[in-house]
Amino acid sequence: MIERYTRTNMKRIFSEQNKFKCWLDVELAAINGWESLGRIPKGTYSRIKKKAKFTLRGIQEVEKVTNHDVVAFTTEVAKHVGEDSKWIHLGLTSNDIVDTAQALILKEASDAVIGEVESLIKVLKDLALKHKDTIMMGRTHGVHAEPTTFGIKIAVWYDEMQRNLARLKDARDGVAVGKMSGAVGNFAHCPPALEETVMRDLGIKPAPASSQVVQRDRHATLMFSLAVLGGTLEKIAVTLRGLQRSEIAEILEPFARGQKGSSAMPHKRNPITLERITGLSRLLRGNALAACENQALWDERDISHSSVERVILADSLTTADYILDKMIFILRNLDVNTRRMEENIRATKGLHFSQTVLLKLIEKGLMREKAYEIIQRNAMKTHTDDSPFYDNLLKDSDLIGVLDRNELAECFSNRHFTRYADYILARVGIIEGFKDGKLTPHGESRRSKQEAKPSAPRPAPAAARRKEIVPYKPVDRSLPKREDAKRPVAGVRDEEAADLSEPNRERPPEPRRTTRRKPARTRTSPGTSTKHQRQPVDKHRSGNEPSKRPPAENPAEGNNRESQQFDDWRKSTGRRSAVDANFKGMPNLRPKRKR
Repeated sequence: MIERYTRTNMKRIFSEQNKFKCWLDVELAAINGWESLGRIPKGTYSRIKKKAKFTLRGIQEVEKVTNHDVVAFTTEVAKHVGEDSKWIHLGLTSNDIVDTAQALILKEASDAVIGEVESLIKVLKDLALKHKDTIMMGRTHGVHAEPTTFGIKIAVWYDEMQRNLARLKDARDGVAVGKMSGAVGNFAHCPPALEETVMRDLGIKPAPASSQVVQRDRHATLMFSLAVLGGTLEKIAVTLRGLQRSEIAEILEPFARGQKGSSAMPHKRNPITLERITGLSRLLRGNALAACENQALWDERDISHSSVERVILADSLTTADYILDKMIFILRNLDVNTRRMEENIRATKGLHFSQTVLLKLIEKGLMREKAYEIIQRNAMKTHTDDSPFYDNLLKDSDLIGVLDRNELAECFSNRHFTRYADYILARVGIIEGFKDGKLTPHGESRRSKQEAKPSAPRPAPAAARRKEIVPYKPVDRSLPKREDAKRPVAGVRDEEAADLSEPNRERPPEPRRTTRRKPARTRTSPGTSTKHQRQPVDKHRSGNEPSKRPPAENPAEGNNRESQQFDDWRKSTGRRSAVDANFKGMPNLRPKRKR
């Protein structure tokens, strides 16, 4: 991988120096194994270990002549070891060294990637907990669907990264396998005991069966695990890039001080790192395909896979390590615009409640096809003229005949969409305490614990607080209007609790007004000046005498007295207050009284 996308640790792991060091470790382990089996004299291993070394330049000079990298390596080491070099590479073939050393390199590199994945999972967990109640619009096909929370969206990524972690660990164990079974894998010149001893010393496992090479399905599995990992990172990147579009602007990639978004347009703030992750993930998928091509080799081996692996193994692991690091940085410093999330939800004009209303109509006994037709035609009207969805439904006689105003208003609540946020986070392991399909009290969040505790009932409307009055009772339309009008109004019987907006229901008498009446209008003949009109007679005055009514201490005392009498009537009947309580916090839904 090019320097731009290579981190320091991966550069060291896949360096030529480290490769030949691993080759030397395998050769020394084989010498130690032969000595423990009694094949070579005692003390040989310690003498060779002290002298064994190499230089990259020396290997390169020999390879120019031999055109064989393993022969060049053993020749360079033998030059430093001296007479004991005859025991180096005893009974082995090239891939006994190359494949076993490559297993050590791939294991170390895979462990580095796994460590980055675990760090990313931790970041996702913290971010999901932080935003588990941050409501935002969910989208399908790029179109507003129903609200969710940013924490639930992150929980999906968290769960997928857990599966990536498990796949990578299995793939790491799959490639951490070496061989020391000779030219065609039949142990003709080195016993199985040597292989077991060497692999145990190196900390890897021997291949149960091999040809001259370790079978390449193991490497293909690792490449595909990295490709799937890249697919997950690309999915996160594409989602965040979409949310950074100017029309949405709910999420913004970190933008450092002094950073420039465009050479021409100073206002630009582009998601360039997320786009880089998207692009590099494509390399992982391409390399996975090449790894599959490496599985089919001629007979016990050929080297058609060798040149490919020199590129794809280092590039894929280095790329995965790089984009994981970038994603961790982005998520740790993510700019979440909750205000814009709320604005985008309101921009739907209530259309995201369509399914809630649909299900409510079905519960009321309406056929699904009919209910769907009612909801859809009103939704299309909202799309066309940008009118509120609730208002359109309220004007639809087919719907109001099934749902009353209160029942319809209950459908328009966003809390319905987010009530299982804690449950989802617990089920994927972000919140601890999920067991046997249930969220135990130990793992519930603070809010969930409060909801689980028995709490005092919410205050009922004023009419409901009177035990003898029910908050709502449908009107019996079979009764004649005359009989209905004879029912007492100011009492406290059950039938009085019906909504005042129902037809055929007599209003209570208005309280007697005590304020001064306006002057009565008098007729005047045409041409008569208003100056000489007859003035209304005040019963408190006679001629020019001052009024006998005692002056009020406060000019508004009359109005206050009227308001007090009206409040007393409202408390005694409970009718007006019941309506106010039902629509508390929803002034735009308050029913209009007929005059």
